[in-house]
Amino acid sequence: MLKRGFFGVAAIFFVVLSVTLTSAFPHRQARKYNVEITTNNQEDQIKLRHKRQAFDDVDPDKFLEKYGYLEWSAVKNGTGGPPPDSNVVRMEAIKEFQRMAQLPETGFLDPNTKRKMLAPRCGVKDKFPPNDPSLPVAYQVPGFKWKKNVLTWRMTNDSPDLDRGSQRRIFYESFKFWSDVANLTFHEIAGGKADIMIKFARPHIDHGDGYGNRFDGPGTVLAHAFFPESGETHFDEAEDWTDGEDRGVNLKIVAAHEIGHALGLAHSSAPKALMAPFYQGYIPNFKLTTDDILGIQHLYGTATRPPVKPTTTKSTPTKPPVKSTAKPPKTKPTKPTKPTEPTKPPTRPTISPYAPDHCKMDFDAVAFGPDTHMYIFYNGWVYATYTSGGLLPGYPKPISDVFPGAPNVVSGASYSFRTRKFYIFKDTDIYRYTYTYGKYEKEWGFPVDRSLDTVYPRRPSASMIDRFGRIYLFEDDIFYYFNEYYLSVERYPKQQIDRHFPGMPGNLDAVVNVNGYLYFFKGGQYWQYQRGYGTTAGPAPKAKRWFNEC
Repeated sequence: MLKRGFFGVAAIFFVVLSVTLTSAFPHRQARKYNVEITTNNQEDQIKLRHKRQAFDDVDPDKFLEKYGYLEWSAVKNGTGGPPPDSNVVRMEAIKEFQRMAQLPETGFLDPNTKRKMLAPRCGVKDKFPPNDPSLPVAYQVPGFKWKKNVLTWRMTNDSPDLDRGSQRRIFYESFKFWSDVANLTFHEIAGGKADIMIKFARPHIDHGDGYGNRFDGPGTVLAHAFFPESGETHFDEAEDWTDGEDRGVNLKIVAAHEIGHALGLAHSSAPKALMAPFYQGYIPNFKLTTDDILGIQHLYGTATRPPVKPTTTKSTPTKPPVKSTAKPPKTKPTKPTKPTEPTKPPTRPTISPYAPDHCKMDFDAVAFGPDTHMYIFYNGWVYATYTSGGLLPGYPKPISDVFPGAPNVVSGASYSFRTRKFYIFKDTDIYRYTYTYGKYEKEWGFPVDRSLDTVYPRRPSASMIDRFGRIYLFEDDIFYYFNEYYLSVERYPKQQIDRHFPGMPGNLDAVVNVNGYLYFFKGGQYWQYQRGYGTTAGPAPKAKRWFNEC
Protein backbone atom coordinates (compact mmCIF):
# COMPACT_ATOMS: atom_id res chain seq x y z
CA MET A 1 0.00 0.00 0.00
CA LEU A 2 2.84 2.34 0.95
CA LYS A 3 4.67 1.43 -2.24
CA ARG A 4 1.58 2.10 -4.37
CA GLY A 5 1.09 5.47 -2.66
CA PHE A 6 4.72 6.39 -3.24
CA PHE A 7 4.46 5.75 -6.98
CA GLY A 8 1.21 7.72 -7.12
CA VAL A 9 2.84 10.73 -5.50
CA ALA A 10 5.87 10.33 -7.78
CA ALA A 11 3.64 10.27 -10.85
CA ILE A 12 1.86 13.45 -9.77
CA PHE A 13 5.22 15.12 -9.07
CA PHE A 14 6.48 14.12 -12.55
CA VAL A 15 3.41 15.60 -14.27
CA VAL A 16 3.73 18.87 -12.32
CA LEU A 17 7.47 19.01 -13.10
CA SER A 18 6.78 18.42 -16.84
CA VAL A 19 4.24 21.27 -16.97
CA THR A 20 6.62 23.57 -15.09
CA LEU A 21 9.51 22.78 -17.43
CA THR A 22 7.32 23.30 -20.48
CA SER A 23 6.34 26.73 -19.23
CA ALA A 24 9.89 27.62 -18.26
CA PHE A 25 11.32 26.50 -21.61
CA PRO A 26 8.71 27.41 -24.25
CA HIS A 27 11.01 26.48 -27.12
CA ARG A 28 10.56 22.82 -26.27
CA GLN A 29 6.81 23.13 -26.55
CA ALA A 30 7.20 25.25 -29.68
CA ARG A 31 9.02 22.47 -31.48
CA LYS A 32 5.92 20.33 -31.26
CA TYR A 33 3.98 22.88 -33.29
CA ASN A 34 6.96 23.86 -35.45
CA VAL A 35 7.13 27.39 -34.08
CA GLU A 36 9.85 29.82 -35.11
CA ILE A 37 11.47 31.36 -32.02
CA THR A 38 13.32 34.65 -32.24
CA THR A 39 15.69 35.96 -29.62
CA ASN A 40 16.75 39.36 -28.29
CA ASN A 41 13.41 40.07 -26.61
CA GLN A 42 11.43 39.33 -29.78
CA GLU A 43 9.06 36.78 -28.23
CA ASP A 44 6.18 38.44 -30.01
CA GLN A 45 7.70 37.21 -33.30
CA ILE A 46 6.92 33.57 -32.48
CA LYS A 47 5.02 32.45 -35.55
CA LEU A 48 3.35 29.11 -36.16
CA ARG A 49 4.61 27.66 -39.43
CA HIS A 50 2.55 24.43 -39.33
CA LYS A 51 2.67 22.47 -42.56
CA ARG A 52 4.33 25.16 -44.68
CA GLN A 53 7.42 25.30 -42.52
CA ALA A 54 7.74 21.63 -41.52
CA PHE A 55 10.86 20.13 -43.05
CA ASP A 56 9.04 16.98 -44.11
CA ASP A 57 6.64 19.06 -46.23
CA VAL A 58 9.21 20.98 -48.28
CA ASP A 59 8.41 20.43 -51.96
CA PRO A 60 11.71 21.11 -53.75
CA ASP A 61 10.24 21.03 -57.26
CA LYS A 62 7.52 23.55 -56.36
CA PHE A 63 10.01 25.88 -54.70
CA LEU A 64 12.62 25.61 -57.46
CA GLU A 65 10.01 26.23 -60.16
CA LYS A 66 8.51 29.20 -58.28
CA TYR A 67 11.88 30.94 -58.01
CA GLY A 68 13.11 30.16 -61.51
CA TYR A 69 15.65 27.40 -60.90
CA LEU A 70 13.63 24.61 -62.50
CA GLU A 71 11.40 24.68 -65.56
CA TRP A 72 10.05 21.27 -66.45
CA SER A 73 8.23 22.66 -69.46
CA ALA A 74 11.58 23.63 -70.95
CA VAL A 75 13.12 20.17 -70.70
CA LYS A 76 10.15 17.77 -70.63
CA ASN A 77 9.93 14.83 -72.97
CA GLY A 78 7.25 14.08 -75.52
CA THR A 79 4.86 12.59 -72.94
CA GLY A 80 4.48 15.88 -71.12
CA GLY A 81 6.02 14.70 -67.84
CA PRO A 82 9.41 15.27 -66.23
CA PRO A 83 12.30 14.23 -68.47
CA PRO A 84 14.13 10.93 -68.02
CA ASP A 85 17.07 12.78 -66.46
CA SER A 86 14.81 14.58 -63.93
CA ASN A 87 17.07 13.71 -60.99
CA VAL A 88 20.07 15.24 -62.76
CA VAL A 89 18.09 18.36 -63.64
CA ARG A 90 16.80 18.66 -60.07
CA MET A 91 20.29 18.31 -58.59
CA GLU A 92 21.61 21.04 -60.89
CA ALA A 93 18.70 23.30 -59.88
CA ILE A 94 19.37 22.69 -56.17
CA LYS A 95 23.03 23.54 -56.74
CA GLU A 96 22.05 26.82 -58.37
CA PHE A 97 19.86 27.70 -55.39
CA GLN A 98 22.64 26.76 -52.99
CA ARG A 99 25.02 28.98 -54.93
CA MET A 100 22.62 31.93 -54.65
CA ALA A 101 22.05 31.25 -50.94
CA GLN A 102 25.81 30.95 -50.23
CA LEU A 103 25.45 27.30 -49.17
CA PRO A 104 27.73 24.35 -50.01
CA GLU A 105 26.79 23.16 -53.52
CA THR A 106 25.90 19.57 -52.73
CA GLY A 107 22.90 19.19 -55.04
CA PHE A 108 21.04 17.50 -52.18
CA LEU A 109 18.13 18.77 -50.10
CA ASP A 110 20.03 18.84 -46.80
CA PRO A 111 18.67 20.53 -43.62
CA ASN A 112 20.48 23.81 -44.27
CA THR A 113 19.02 24.00 -47.77
CA LYS A 114 15.51 23.26 -46.48
CA ARG A 115 15.89 25.88 -43.78
CA LYS A 116 16.92 28.48 -46.36
CA MET A 117 13.96 27.58 -48.57
CA LEU A 118 11.67 28.42 -45.62
CA ALA A 119 13.39 31.68 -44.69
CA PRO A 120 11.49 34.99 -45.01
CA ARG A 121 12.23 36.45 -48.41
CA CYS A 122 11.09 38.43 -51.42
CA GLY A 123 8.54 36.71 -53.66
CA VAL A 124 10.33 37.67 -56.86
CA LYS A 125 12.14 34.92 -58.73
CA ASP A 126 15.88 34.56 -58.27
CA LYS A 127 16.32 33.35 -61.85
CA PHE A 128 14.07 33.99 -64.78
CA PRO A 129 14.31 34.66 -68.49
CA PRO A 130 15.74 38.18 -68.80
CA ASN A 131 13.20 39.25 -71.39
CA ASP A 132 9.67 38.81 -70.03
CA PRO A 133 8.35 41.98 -68.32
CA SER A 134 5.06 40.25 -67.41
CA LEU A 135 6.85 38.29 -64.68
CA PRO A 136 8.25 39.51 -61.37
CA VAL A 137 11.92 40.31 -61.76
CA ALA A 138 14.89 38.19 -61.29
CA TYR A 139 18.60 37.69 -62.01
CA GLN A 140 21.07 40.64 -61.69
CA VAL A 141 20.36 43.44 -64.24
CA PRO A 142 18.37 41.75 -67.00
CA GLY A 143 18.10 44.88 -69.16
CA PHE A 144 14.75 46.48 -68.27
CA LYS A 145 14.73 50.10 -67.15
CA TRP A 146 12.54 53.18 -67.20
CA LYS A 147 13.02 55.43 -70.20
CA LYS A 148 12.97 58.48 -67.95
CA ASN A 149 14.75 59.55 -64.78
CA VAL A 150 11.88 61.36 -63.03
CA LEU A 151 9.33 58.90 -61.65
CA THR A 152 6.12 59.19 -59.63
CA TRP A 153 4.82 56.93 -56.88
CA ARG A 154 1.56 56.54 -54.98
CA MET A 155 0.16 54.46 -52.12
CA THR A 156 -3.17 52.94 -53.11
CA ASN A 157 -3.83 51.81 -49.51
CA ASP A 158 -1.89 51.42 -46.29
CA SER A 159 -1.06 48.85 -43.63
CA PRO A 160 -3.02 48.80 -40.36
CA ASP A 161 0.26 48.30 -38.47
CA LEU A 162 1.48 51.91 -38.84
CA ASP A 163 -0.20 55.28 -39.27
CA ARG A 164 -0.37 56.58 -42.83
CA GLY A 165 1.97 59.50 -42.15
CA SER A 166 4.71 57.16 -40.95
CA GLN A 167 4.26 54.94 -43.98
CA ARG A 168 4.57 57.86 -46.39
CA ARG A 169 7.77 58.94 -44.65
CA ILE A 170 9.12 55.36 -44.80
CA PHE A 171 8.46 55.09 -48.54
CA TYR A 172 9.99 58.52 -49.13
CA GLU A 173 13.16 57.39 -47.33
CA SER A 174 13.17 54.08 -49.23
CA PHE A 175 13.12 55.89 -52.57
CA LYS A 176 15.81 58.26 -51.31
CA PHE A 177 18.27 55.36 -50.88
CA TRP A 178 18.29 55.06 -54.68
CA SER A 179 18.04 58.74 -55.68
CA ASP A 180 21.02 59.58 -53.46
CA VAL A 181 23.35 57.42 -55.57
CA ALA A 182 21.77 57.35 -59.04
CA ASN A 183 20.41 59.86 -61.55
CA LEU A 184 16.82 59.41 -60.37
CA THR A 185 14.15 61.71 -58.94
CA PHE A 186 10.92 60.56 -57.28
CA HIS A 187 7.69 62.48 -56.62
CA GLU A 188 4.66 61.30 -54.67
CA ILE A 189 1.27 62.01 -56.24
CA ALA A 190 -2.09 62.01 -54.47
CA GLY A 191 -4.21 60.40 -57.18
CA GLY A 192 -4.24 58.85 -60.62
CA LYS A 193 -1.81 56.36 -62.14
CA ALA A 194 1.75 56.67 -60.85
CA ASP A 195 4.79 54.99 -62.34
CA ILE A 196 5.25 52.93 -59.15
CA MET A 197 1.99 51.91 -57.48
CA ILE A 198 2.29 50.63 -53.90
CA LYS A 199 -0.30 48.29 -52.40
CA PHE A 200 -0.77 46.13 -49.30
CA ALA A 201 -2.60 42.94 -50.28
CA ARG A 202 -4.38 40.31 -48.19
CA PRO A 203 -2.92 36.80 -48.26
CA HIS A 204 -4.32 33.70 -49.98
CA ILE A 205 -6.38 35.67 -52.53
CA ASP A 206 -5.58 36.93 -56.01
CA HIS A 207 -4.78 40.65 -55.66
CA GLY A 208 -4.50 41.29 -59.38
CA ASP A 209 -1.18 39.60 -60.21
CA GLY A 210 -2.55 36.15 -60.96
CA TYR A 211 -3.31 33.12 -58.80
CA GLY A 212 0.34 32.05 -58.54
CA ASN A 213 1.41 35.39 -57.03
CA ARG A 214 -0.89 35.25 -53.98
CA PHE A 215 0.75 36.03 -50.65
CA ASP A 216 1.04 33.20 -48.11
CA GLY A 217 0.41 34.92 -44.77
CA PRO A 218 2.98 35.74 -42.03
CA GLY A 219 6.53 34.69 -42.88
CA THR A 220 8.20 33.32 -46.04
CA VAL A 221 7.04 35.65 -48.88
CA LEU A 222 6.99 39.24 -47.59
CA ALA A 223 6.51 41.28 -50.78
CA HIS A 224 7.12 41.34 -54.53
CA ALA A 225 7.44 43.85 -57.36
CA PHE A 226 7.38 43.98 -61.15
CA PHE A 227 9.90 45.21 -63.69
CA PRO A 228 9.74 48.48 -65.62
CA GLU A 229 7.60 49.65 -67.04
CA SER A 230 5.02 48.04 -64.76
CA GLY A 231 6.19 49.38 -61.41
CA GLU A 232 3.59 47.47 -59.36
CA THR A 233 4.96 46.97 -55.82
CA HIS A 234 2.99 44.84 -53.37
CA PHE A 235 3.36 43.92 -49.69
CA ASP A 236 1.77 41.09 -47.70
CA GLU A 237 -0.71 42.76 -45.34
CA ALA A 238 -0.45 39.79 -42.96
CA GLU A 239 3.11 40.68 -41.97
CA ASP A 240 3.80 42.67 -38.80
CA TRP A 241 5.24 45.78 -40.44
CA THR A 242 7.37 47.91 -38.12
CA ASP A 243 9.48 51.06 -38.19
CA GLY A 244 12.84 51.31 -36.44
CA GLU A 245 12.20 48.41 -34.09
CA ASP A 246 13.98 45.13 -33.51
CA ARG A 247 10.80 43.14 -34.04
CA GLY A 248 8.40 42.27 -36.82
CA VAL A 249 9.41 43.07 -40.41
CA ASN A 250 11.08 46.40 -41.12
CA LEU A 251 9.02 48.16 -43.78
CA LYS A 252 11.76 50.56 -44.92
CA ILE A 253 14.31 47.87 -45.78
CA VAL A 254 11.78 45.62 -47.53
CA ALA A 255 10.35 48.62 -49.44
CA ALA A 256 13.82 49.70 -50.59
CA HIS A 257 14.43 46.15 -51.86
CA GLU A 258 11.15 46.03 -53.79
CA ILE A 259 11.71 49.52 -55.23
CA GLY A 260 15.02 48.20 -56.53
CA HIS A 261 13.05 45.59 -58.47
CA ALA A 262 10.58 48.21 -59.75
CA LEU A 263 13.59 50.16 -61.07
CA GLY A 264 15.00 47.16 -62.96
CA LEU A 265 17.37 45.47 -60.50
CA ALA A 266 17.18 41.75 -59.87
CA HIS A 267 18.31 39.55 -57.02
CA SER A 268 21.99 39.60 -56.15
CA SER A 269 24.05 36.68 -54.91
CA ALA A 270 26.06 39.05 -52.69
CA PRO A 271 24.85 37.95 -49.22
CA LYS A 272 24.93 41.41 -47.60
CA ALA A 273 23.41 43.32 -50.52
CA LEU A 274 19.98 44.89 -50.16
CA MET A 275 19.01 43.07 -53.38
CA ALA A 276 19.83 39.63 -51.94
CA PRO A 277 16.60 37.59 -52.00
CA PHE A 278 16.39 36.89 -48.24
CA TYR A 279 15.23 39.26 -45.51
CA GLN A 280 18.19 40.07 -43.26
CA GLY A 281 16.28 41.63 -40.37
CA TYR A 282 16.26 45.16 -38.99
CA ILE A 283 19.57 46.97 -39.54
CA PRO A 284 19.97 50.32 -37.73
CA ASN A 285 21.58 53.03 -39.91
CA PHE A 286 21.04 50.87 -42.99
CA LYS A 287 22.96 51.81 -46.16
CA LEU A 288 23.18 50.41 -49.67
CA THR A 289 26.15 48.16 -50.37
CA THR A 290 28.62 48.72 -53.19
CA ASP A 291 26.91 45.89 -55.10
CA ASP A 292 23.54 47.70 -54.94
CA ILE A 293 25.06 51.05 -55.94
CA LEU A 294 26.92 49.63 -58.94
CA GLY A 295 23.76 47.88 -60.10
CA ILE A 296 21.53 50.97 -60.05
CA GLN A 297 24.23 53.20 -61.54
CA HIS A 298 24.66 50.70 -64.35
CA LEU A 299 21.03 51.38 -65.28
CA TYR A 300 20.66 55.11 -64.62
CA GLY A 301 24.12 56.58 -64.12
CA THR A 302 25.47 58.37 -61.07
CA ALA A 303 23.56 61.00 -59.14
CA THR A 304 23.79 64.41 -60.82
CA ARG A 305 23.69 66.21 -57.48
CA PRO A 306 25.06 65.45 -54.01
CA PRO A 307 22.53 64.28 -51.39
CA VAL A 308 20.93 67.30 -49.73
CA LYS A 309 21.79 67.54 -46.03
CA PRO A 310 19.53 69.52 -43.71
CA THR A 311 21.22 72.70 -42.45
CA THR A 312 20.41 74.84 -39.44
CA THR A 313 21.14 78.54 -39.00
CA LYS A 314 21.33 80.57 -35.81
CA SER A 315 18.94 83.50 -35.58
CA THR A 316 20.66 86.85 -34.84
CA PRO A 317 19.08 90.27 -34.25
CA THR A 318 18.96 92.36 -37.39
CA LYS A 319 20.83 95.70 -37.50
CA PRO A 320 19.73 98.75 -39.45
CA PRO A 321 21.35 99.02 -42.86
CA VAL A 322 24.60 100.97 -42.98
CA LYS A 323 25.23 103.35 -45.87
CA SER A 324 28.32 102.31 -47.81
CA THR A 325 31.03 104.95 -48.38
CA ALA A 326 33.26 102.79 -50.53
CA LYS A 327 33.71 103.85 -54.15
CA PRO A 328 32.74 101.33 -56.81
CA PRO A 329 35.76 99.55 -58.30
CA LYS A 330 36.99 100.64 -61.72
CA THR A 331 36.36 98.11 -64.45
CA LYS A 332 38.06 97.81 -67.82
CA PRO A 333 35.87 97.49 -70.88
CA THR A 334 35.61 93.90 -72.02
CA LYS A 335 36.98 92.95 -75.40
CA PRO A 336 34.55 91.38 -77.86
CA THR A 337 34.87 87.62 -77.94
CA LYS A 338 35.49 85.68 -81.11
CA PRO A 339 32.50 83.79 -82.44
CA THR A 340 32.65 80.14 -81.44
CA GLU A 341 33.01 77.56 -84.16
CA PRO A 342 30.10 75.14 -84.59
CA THR A 343 30.62 71.87 -82.78
CA LYS A 344 31.75 68.98 -84.92
CA PRO A 345 29.66 65.84 -85.10
CA PRO A 346 30.91 62.99 -82.89
CA THR A 347 33.60 60.94 -84.53
CA ARG A 348 33.61 57.18 -84.74
CA PRO A 349 35.59 55.47 -81.99
CA THR A 350 39.21 54.66 -82.74
CA ILE A 351 39.53 50.96 -83.48
CA SER A 352 42.26 48.64 -84.58
CA PRO A 353 43.19 49.10 -88.25
CA TYR A 354 43.20 45.31 -88.56
CA ALA A 355 39.59 44.87 -87.40
CA PRO A 356 36.79 44.62 -89.97
CA ASP A 357 34.67 47.75 -90.47
CA HIS A 358 31.74 47.12 -88.12
CA CYS A 359 29.49 49.37 -90.22
CA LYS A 360 29.80 47.03 -93.20
CA MET A 361 30.54 43.56 -91.80
CA ASP A 362 28.21 40.58 -91.43
CA PHE A 363 27.59 38.91 -88.05
CA ASP A 364 28.82 35.39 -87.27
CA ALA A 365 27.01 35.31 -83.90
CA VAL A 366 25.35 37.64 -81.41
CA ALA A 367 24.83 36.97 -77.68
CA PHE A 368 23.47 38.86 -74.68
CA GLY A 369 26.13 38.50 -71.96
CA PRO A 370 25.94 38.28 -68.15
CA ASP A 371 27.21 41.87 -67.94
CA THR A 372 24.14 43.01 -69.97
CA HIS A 373 26.28 43.88 -73.01
CA MET A 374 25.82 42.54 -76.52
CA TYR A 375 28.68 40.48 -77.96
CA ILE A 376 28.90 40.46 -81.74
CA PHE A 377 31.34 38.00 -83.33
CA TYR A 378 32.87 38.28 -86.77
CA ASN A 379 35.96 36.74 -88.35
CA GLY A 380 38.12 36.44 -85.22
CA TRP A 381 36.93 39.67 -83.57
CA VAL A 382 34.45 40.53 -80.80
CA TYR A 383 32.48 43.77 -80.75
CA ALA A 384 30.77 44.61 -77.42
CA THR A 385 27.88 47.08 -77.57
CA TYR A 386 25.28 48.54 -75.25
CA THR A 387 21.79 47.06 -75.63
CA SER A 388 20.60 50.48 -76.80
CA GLY A 389 23.37 50.56 -79.42
CA GLY A 390 26.90 51.94 -79.51
CA LEU A 391 30.31 50.33 -79.29
CA LEU A 392 31.90 49.93 -75.83
CA PRO A 393 35.27 51.64 -75.27
CA GLY A 394 38.22 49.36 -76.02
CA TYR A 395 36.35 47.24 -78.58
CA PRO A 396 36.64 45.46 -80.92
CA LYS A 397 39.09 42.94 -79.50
CA PRO A 398 40.52 39.72 -80.90
CA ILE A 399 38.24 36.89 -79.85
CA SER A 400 41.07 35.14 -77.99
CA ASP A 401 41.48 38.22 -75.74
CA VAL A 402 37.90 37.92 -74.50
CA PHE A 403 37.22 34.18 -74.87
CA PRO A 404 40.54 32.32 -74.50
CA GLY A 405 40.82 29.28 -76.73
CA ALA A 406 37.76 30.11 -78.83
CA PRO A 407 37.82 29.50 -82.60
CA ASN A 408 38.32 32.48 -84.90
CA VAL A 409 35.06 31.87 -86.77
CA VAL A 410 32.06 30.82 -84.66
CA SER A 411 28.70 29.36 -85.62
CA GLY A 412 26.69 30.66 -82.66
CA ALA A 413 26.96 32.01 -79.13
CA SER A 414 24.51 32.08 -76.20
CA TYR A 415 24.64 32.86 -72.49
CA SER A 416 22.50 30.55 -70.33
CA PHE A 417 21.02 32.43 -67.39
CA ARG A 418 19.89 29.04 -65.99
CA THR A 419 23.41 27.66 -65.53
CA ARG A 420 25.39 30.92 -65.88
CA LYS A 421 27.46 29.42 -68.68
CA PHE A 422 28.47 31.11 -71.91
CA TYR A 423 28.43 28.75 -74.92
CA ILE A 424 30.24 29.18 -78.22
CA PHE A 425 29.37 26.78 -81.03
CA LYS A 426 31.61 25.95 -83.98
CA ASP A 427 30.26 23.22 -86.26
CA THR A 428 30.18 20.13 -83.99
CA ASP A 429 32.47 21.61 -81.32
CA ILE A 430 31.06 23.12 -78.11
CA TYR A 431 33.02 25.64 -76.01
CA ARG A 432 31.83 26.60 -72.54
CA TYR A 433 32.93 29.58 -70.41
CA THR A 434 32.34 30.83 -66.87
CA TYR A 435 32.15 34.58 -66.21
CA THR A 436 34.02 35.52 -63.02
CA TYR A 437 35.46 38.84 -61.89
CA GLY A 438 34.73 40.45 -65.24
CA LYS A 439 36.52 37.81 -67.32
CA TYR A 440 35.52 34.70 -69.27
CA GLU A 441 37.37 31.50 -68.38
CA LYS A 442 37.14 28.39 -70.54
CA GLU A 443 36.06 25.37 -68.54
CA TRP A 444 38.27 22.31 -68.26
CA GLY A 445 37.39 19.55 -70.72
CA PHE A 446 36.13 21.89 -73.44
CA PRO A 447 35.73 22.03 -76.36
CA VAL A 448 33.55 18.92 -76.59
CA ASP A 449 33.35 17.29 -80.02
CA ARG A 450 29.84 16.03 -81.01
CA SER A 451 30.82 14.77 -84.47
CA LEU A 452 29.95 11.18 -83.49
CA ASP A 453 26.47 12.25 -82.32
CA THR A 454 24.21 11.36 -85.24
CA VAL A 455 21.43 13.80 -84.28
CA TYR A 456 23.64 16.82 -83.65
CA PRO A 457 23.61 19.40 -86.48
CA ARG A 458 26.72 19.31 -88.65
CA ARG A 459 27.00 23.02 -89.46
CA PRO A 460 24.76 25.20 -87.25
CA SER A 461 24.66 28.82 -88.39
CA ALA A 462 23.17 30.54 -85.34
CA SER A 463 22.02 30.03 -81.74
CA MET A 464 19.85 31.85 -79.23
CA ILE A 465 18.23 31.40 -75.80
CA ASP A 466 14.49 31.88 -75.26
CA ARG A 467 12.59 33.20 -72.23
CA PHE A 468 12.36 29.73 -70.69
CA GLY A 469 16.11 29.20 -70.81
CA ARG A 470 16.08 26.85 -73.82
CA ILE A 471 18.98 27.18 -76.23
CA TYR A 472 18.15 26.90 -79.93
CA LEU A 473 20.60 25.80 -82.64
CA PHE A 474 19.66 26.93 -86.15
CA GLU A 475 20.75 25.11 -89.32
CA ASP A 476 19.38 25.91 -92.79
CA ASP A 477 15.60 26.35 -92.31
CA ILE A 478 15.24 24.30 -89.12
CA PHE A 479 16.27 24.55 -85.46
CA TYR A 480 16.98 22.15 -82.59
CA TYR A 481 16.66 22.42 -78.81
CA PHE A 482 20.07 22.13 -77.17
CA ASN A 483 20.28 20.17 -73.88
CA GLU A 484 22.90 21.69 -71.57
CA TYR A 485 23.14 18.64 -69.35
CA TYR A 486 23.78 16.13 -72.16
CA LEU A 487 25.57 18.67 -74.41
CA SER A 488 23.46 17.45 -77.27
CA VAL A 489 20.17 18.27 -78.97
CA GLU A 490 16.77 16.94 -77.88
CA ARG A 491 15.67 13.89 -79.76
CA TYR A 492 12.35 15.14 -81.04
CA PRO A 493 11.42 16.16 -84.58
CA LYS A 494 13.29 19.07 -86.07
CA GLN A 495 11.43 22.38 -85.83
CA GLN A 496 10.74 24.49 -88.92
CA ILE A 497 11.83 28.14 -88.60
CA ASP A 498 8.99 29.56 -90.69
CA ARG A 499 6.42 27.58 -88.70
CA HIS A 500 7.51 28.93 -85.29
CA PHE A 501 8.70 32.34 -86.51
CA PRO A 502 6.51 33.24 -89.52
CA GLY A 503 8.19 35.57 -91.99
CA MET A 504 11.73 34.88 -90.77
CA PRO A 505 14.27 33.69 -93.36
CA GLY A 506 16.31 30.50 -93.24
CA ASN A 507 20.11 30.20 -93.34
CA LEU A 508 20.41 32.84 -90.64
CA ASP A 509 23.68 34.49 -89.61
CA ALA A 510 22.72 35.16 -85.98
CA VAL A 511 19.76 35.39 -83.57
CA VAL A 512 19.56 37.09 -80.16
CA ASN A 513 16.88 37.70 -77.54
CA VAL A 514 16.85 41.19 -75.93
CA ASN A 515 14.17 42.80 -73.75
CA GLY A 516 11.38 40.51 -74.95
CA TYR A 517 12.21 40.82 -78.66
CA LEU A 518 13.97 38.36 -80.94
CA TYR A 519 16.41 39.82 -83.46
CA PHE A 520 17.18 37.77 -86.58
CA PHE A 521 20.22 38.73 -88.66
CA LYS A 522 21.01 37.84 -92.25
CA GLY A 523 23.44 39.72 -94.46
CA GLY A 524 23.23 43.43 -93.82
CA GLN A 525 19.70 43.33 -92.43
CA TYR A 526 17.87 42.46 -89.23
CA TRP A 527 14.26 41.69 -88.26
CA GLN A 528 12.70 42.48 -84.89
CA TYR A 529 10.20 39.80 -83.87
CA GLN A 530 7.85 39.44 -80.88
CA ARG A 531 5.97 36.26 -80.08
CA GLY A 532 2.24 36.69 -80.55
CA TYR A 533 2.73 39.76 -82.74
CA GLY A 534 5.14 38.60 -85.41
CA THR A 535 7.57 40.97 -87.11
CA THR A 536 7.46 44.39 -85.44
CA ALA A 537 10.36 45.98 -87.35
CA GLY A 538 12.47 45.25 -90.39
CA PRO A 539 13.96 44.19 -92.53
CA ALA A 540 16.23 47.14 -91.80
CA PRO A 541 19.97 47.88 -91.96
CA LYS A 542 21.53 46.37 -88.85
CA ALA A 543 24.62 48.58 -88.53
CA LYS A 544 22.70 51.74 -87.58
CA ARG A 545 20.71 49.88 -84.89
CA TRP A 546 23.65 48.23 -83.14
CA PHE A 547 26.43 50.70 -83.92
CA ASN A 548 24.96 54.17 -83.50
CA GLU A 549 27.88 55.95 -85.14
CA CYS A 550 27.47 54.16 -88.49
